[in-house]
Amino acid sequence: MLNSRVASALILLFPFQVLASGNYKTYEDIEKAKKGEIKLVYKPYNKANKIIIDRCVSCHRSFYKTNDQQWVESGLIYPEQPSRSSLYTSLIGTSGLGIHNMPPVKSDKKLSKVELEEIENWIVGVPLLKKDQASGPNLFKGEKFSVTIDSEKSISEAAVYYRCYGQFTRDRPALTDTNLIKIKRGAISGAEGCDSLLKSVYLNFNDKLDPIKNGKYGPNQAILNTFQQFHHNWFGAYNFHTGMESWANSEVMDAGEMAYRLTRALFKPSFLLNRVTKGNDAYEAIRVSKHKSDFLVHKQFGLHDIPWKKAAFMLGNDMKKPIPWRPAPTLMQRGKLVGIRKIPKGRDKIRKFYDSEHTTVEQNVNYDLHENLGGGVLGSSVYLLLNSGQEIGRKMDGGWHVHRRWSKAVLKDLLCRDIPVILPGDASAYVQPKSKLPFRKSTSCMQCHATLGLMAGVVRQSMTGINNIVADQIYDLTNPLDSTVINLQMTVLKHFKVDPELEPVISLPEYDVHYPKRPAYGRFLMRDLYGNLIDTTIKGTEDLGRILSERDDFYVCTAKRYFKFLTGVEVDLNIMERSYRDLDLTSRYFLNLLVKWGRELKITQDLKLLINRIISSPIYSQRDYKVQVGPKKAL
Repeated sequence: MLNSRVASALILLFPFQVLASGNYKTYEDIEKAKKGEIKLVYKPYNKANKIIIDRCVSCHRSFYKTNDQQWVESGLIYPEQPSRSSLYTSLIGTSGLGIHNMPPVKSDKKLSKVELEEIENWIVGVPLLKKDQASGPNLFKGEKFSVTIDSEKSISEAAVYYRCYGQFTRDRPALTDTNLIKIKRGAISGAEGCDSLLKSVYLNFNDKLDPIKNGKYGPNQAILNTFQQFHHNWFGAYNFHTGMESWANSEVMDAGEMAYRLTRALFKPSFLLNRVTKGNDAYEAIRVSKHKSDFLVHKQFGLHDIPWKKAAFMLGNDMKKPIPWRPAPTLMQRGKLVGIRKIPKGRDKIRKFYDSEHTTVEQNVNYDLHENLGGGVLGSSVYLLLNSGQEIGRKMDGGWHVHRRWSKAVLKDLLCRDIPVILPGDASAYVQPKSKLPFRKSTSCMQCHATLGLMAGVVRQSMTGINNIVADQIYDLTNPLDSTVINLQMTVLKHFKVDPELEPVISLPEYDVHYPKRPAYGRFLMRDLYGNLIDTTIKGTEDLGRILSERDDFYVCTAKRYFKFLTGVEVDLNIMERSYRDLDLTSRYFLNLLVKWGRELKITQDLKLLINRIISSPIYSQRDYKVQVGPKKAL
C-alpha cells in the first residue's frame, strides 16, 4: 500500500501533482484530493484489474474491461470500504460480510495473500462518486433519435382502422361502419377512427355497457371482453383450476378480479388508473346469457347439473351431519361480459375454517370471503390465494415461510420486472453469515431474498385454510333439507389480527413465532427503472400500493404491455445486468418511447390516450411494425 509518508513526500514535492501510480491510494490521499490539494487520476486497468481478469473472467465474463465507475454502478464495489464490497468479501481469505467462496476451492484460481491485498488497496482507493455518477444506468438523458419509415411497408389509413378494429373486436368492421366511411372519405385518419371506436365504449352509472340497439351491445361487448382478456393475461396466476388444489373456488370467487380493475380504468371515466393499486374494494363481472348456469364445473364430476335454488355448499367435518353454508355464497355469473361492479362488503361470509385436511378442530369464523387488505390488486383475496405458494394452514414465520411468491408476482405483474431487482452491493447489508437459513449467507441469494422477504412482511397475517375436511362429492339429501349438498373443499383465507402488545419487526428474522400477529410492516427494496435505489418502510399493502402508484415504473410497465399487445414489439425493462449505453439504438429508442408515454400516463391516468399514442405512432402504420432508428444529428 502507498503509505502516508510517501504520500506526504509526494505532496511536498508536487503540491498539485497528479498521482497516477495505479488505482490504490491511502485515505490521506483521498482526503487531500477532496480538498483539492492533489488530483487523483484513475487508470482503467491496474494490478487489481489484471488479477480479476486472470482469476475471475473465465467464469464472470462481464468483469472484463470494467472500470471503477462501472464497478460502483454494479454495486459490487462500495467506494473506500472493502469490507462492504461484495466483490471483495466473496473472496476466500477475506473477512467481513460474505461467504468467502470465490474462486471455487476446486479451481486453480485461488488468490494469494499479496493479490488479496492488491484488491483491498484498490477498493480503498476508489473515491466516492458523485450522486449522478453512481445512480445506475444513465437512462433517458434527453437522447434524440431520427426515425425513418419504409414507405413501401406503410399501410393505408383504412388499413390502420381495419387493424385496430380486428385487435379490439376479433372481427372485421361492417361496410356501413361510420368510422370506416369517414376514413375512406378522407375526413378522419385511421388513428382517429380507432380512437372514436374505443371512446364509444364505456361503463355507465350502473357499471354496465349501454345497449346499442334492441338490447344488444354490438361491437362494444366484444371490445370490453377483448381488453378484459388482455388484462387477465397480465397476471401470471389467473386460474383457480390450475393455480391451486380447490376447484370449488371458481364457483364463488372470480379469478379475473385483478384484471377488472384495469378494465374499469380503461372504460369507467371516474376510475383512475392509480386505483388499480389503491383501495380495499373487490370486483366481479356482470354477465348475460341465454342459458341458465345450473351446473357445476369440476375436474371429477365434469359439468354436473345442480338445482341451485335447492343446493347448498356443505360445511363442517362430518359427512353424516352436513351443515349447509347459509346464507349460501353468491355464485359467479357465466356468459358474456357486459359490466364490472363492486362486491358489497360482507355479502359472502366464511363460516367454518380448518387449517389442515387432517384435523377435526374447526374454527367458527365470520370472515368476508372477498376481504381486501388494501392496495387494490395487492391486497385482493383472489391475488393472495393464487400467489400464496404455501401449504394449507402454514403460518408465516419471517424465515423459511414468507409469501415470497406474492412479492415476486407483484414485481412481475405490475412493474414488468424479474428478480433480482437490486445490485449485489445493495444486498450485502442483508447477508447473515451465521444464519441457519442457507439463502441468508450468500450475497447472490440475498439479491433476490432480501427484496422478496422484506416486501412479504405486509401480507404476513394471511394464511390459507379450507371450509370443510370431507372429500369432494355431490349427493341428494331428501330429509330434512330436501336439497342437493355439494360437498366441496374450498381454499379460503384467514387474516391474523394484530396483537397490540407486539412491536413491529421489519427485519428478516430467523424464526419468529409472533411474526403473523405483528403489525404488517415490510420494506420495499429495489432499483427503479432509472437505477435509483428505493429502500423504504411500507406499512401494509395500501402503503405499498400508494408507492407504486407514485412512481414511473408502474406506468412504464403499463405502456410496455399495451405496446406489446398492439404491435407485438417486446421491450425488456430488466436492465439491471447491462448499462443503458450497451443497448442497441433501436432498443434505446423503444425504451425512451415507453418512458415518455408512461410519464404522460402517470399524469393523465388515461389509458385510451395511451392507446391513441401507440396507434398514432409511425410504428403502428408499418406493415411489420418496424422502423429504422438512427442518432439525431445536431443542426
